[in-house]
Amino acid sequence: MTSSSPQMQSQHASRLRGYFDRVDLDDRGDALIVDGWMLTMASGFECFELWVDGSRFATMDRIDRPGVGEAFPFLSHARQSGFRFIGDDPTRNHPELVELKVVGTLPSGEQRQLVTWFDGAAKSHLPIPPAKLMLRTAHNASTYLHICSGLQSYRDFWLRIQRHGTPKPIERLLDWGCGCGRLTAPLLRYSGVPKVHGCDIDPESVAWCREALPAGHFRRVAPYPPTGYADRQFDVVVSNSVFTHLDEDAQSQWLEEVDRILVPGGLFLATVHGWFAAEFSQLHDVLEGLARDGFHDGIRDTTLDGVAPEGYYRATYQTRAYTEARWGRVFEVLEYAVGGSLNFQDLVVLRKQGG
Repeated sequence: MTSSSPQMQSQHASRLRGYFDRVDLDDRGDALIVDGWMLTMASGFECFELWVDGSRFATMDRIDRPGVGEAFPFLSHARQSGFRFIGDDPTRNHPELVELKVVGTLPSGEQRQLVTWFDGAAKSHLPIPPAKLMLRTAHNASTYLHICSGLQSYRDFWLRIQRHGTPKPIERLLDWGCGCGRLTAPLLRYSGVPKVHGCDIDPESVAWCREALPAGHFRRVAPYPPTGYADRQFDVVVSNSVFTHLDEDAQSQWLEEVDRILVPGGLFLATVHGWFAAEFSQLHDVLEGLARDGFHDGIRDTTLDGVAPEGYYRATYQTRAYTEARWGRVFEVLEYAVGGSLNFQDLVVLRKQGG
């Protein structure tokens, strides 16, 4: 650890990490399956509760998750981090989107919660991309995880869009860096925004989105601006795990481009790898770079080899102070949520000046 990390570790030691790996109905459509894991750096959870739209539905004991233990070998409690519920579907008579919450109780008695939205018909509403496109988007080809993470990301972004608002009703929204539509598909299905657009540098993903999501408007863009969109075209721009792969110069160029295509007072929501993400993964070199410079992009990411220019795609980390200072030169920073996206990446909410 770096000299500054003990203070930061005490700040984030009890912060939740975890995923829903599967939230789905069984093949007959009458039993709900909720499967996933959650833990903190400081300790694991002793038991879990499943809540459905604000009502406690079931209690679950923790279960063994060998894969999580392998992912976090430096956390002795990581292996005993799983939860699983299989039982009667409590969402049958609820609206289309249901809030599902798994509440974990720590040894101290404190509780943490993992929350998502669930649609029992999601598999018919949200088309599934080819495995190779899901791997490019999330390093995982699981159909269940694609749907789960898409709905959870939609909740992470949409609740903040509603919280901070725009000067007028949202007519046009852009998912910048849409990949194979993991977030775009829920936006099209549930948000009610009349015109949802998506763009990406990956032509194969864009082509798939055009075919599978015909209600959307998709285009391929170059790795650097401009996009070809008109000035002030969008009320909202969202960016899920894009700045997490860009160096400082590319970030600066894209911030200016997003500012150009947003209406005055429009919202821009983007995720970054912050200190929490680096610390939970015990990336010591990254932590040293963050402590020194506030920014670290020294890890090459090969996920888009053959799609992005050589050396373009990085594993980028940045501190909250860096992000608020640099991005605040272009936008008004409204909110910085540590772990606000999928309980891992930080989610930054910004507003274009002049609203």
